[in-house]
Amino acid sequence: MPWCPKCKNEYVEGVLVCADCGCPLVDRLEEEGYLLYQGAEADCRELSDFLRCSGIPSASFSPVQDDVCAVTVDESQRRKAEQTAAVFWKEKAKEEWSKPPVQEEEPEDEFAEPNDFANSVHLGRLMRGQKSGGVYESASKKAEEFKAGAYSLIIVGAVGMVILGLLLSGVLPVRLDPSSQFLTCLVMAVLFLVFIVMGVFSFRSYREQEGKAVRESSLKEELTRYCRDTIEASCIDRDAGVEETDTQEVCYFKRMEQMKRTISENFVNLDEGYLESFLDEIYPDLFPASGENGR
Repeated sequence: MPWCPKCKNEYVEGVLVCADCGCPLVDRLEEEGYLLYQGAEADCRELSDFLRCSGIPSASFSPVQDDVCAVTVDESQRRKAEQTAAVFWKEKAKEEWSKPPVQEEEPEDEFAEPNDFANSVHLGRLMRGQKSGGVYESASKKAEEFKAGAYSLIIVGAVGMVILGLLLSGVLPVRLDPSSQFLTCLVMAVLFLVFIVMGVFSFRSYREQEGKAVRESSLKEELTRYCRDTIEASCIDRDAGVEETDTQEVCYFKRMEQMKRTISENFVNLDEGYLESFLDEIYPDLFPASGENGR
């Protein structure tokens, strides 16, 4: 069956020219390596640059038709390319979710080392400990916030109602316009009552988060014990496909993804944000050589 070498479309016997681009058809397509991704030119360009900076020199992109391009790699580097591409797309999605604020351009330090492509796509900003948006907040912290808010609202509402009572009884030396006194007091009473009701609901939320914090503490102890007894750094590196040519950032994300898969197989229905927060804490213990550089 004839093929278009440009559009990659297959035609029936007897057709000699591609109907889309007008290119002469060939009997078969030449092997061009493993097709890793096909899409917009800008995405293909960034992905191929990222792959090459991550130790995959065979990565390249080429136009397919109109604004569509394809990223290909050698078949021998297929597995590493797929893992690295997964890191790229995950961090690109997070970058789109929360764009960094625009800052004034600062003069470059003549002694500063040049950044690689990983920095150009904000990988340094997107490290787990510095990512913007979507950061997991522990139940204990939420409980303290609800508790402080509940006490503040209830106290303000209660004090306001007392002051309003003293005002109506004439104890306070404040006189209101008789024509608007009833409406003013009614509005103030409703406002203070709303504060008290909001405080009660915040206190109920505090009790719920306090119970969740106890469960989180128990879960953390269980996860810590499991990781200490089961997970080994060498096994994680082997299963994640970490190579010596990988940058520290790529190593970090490969390890994190592998550890999340390993733990999720044994602890179902874990909140992804909580799991990432937990792995952030134990990562330096499992990979002390990486230290904060991997983060």
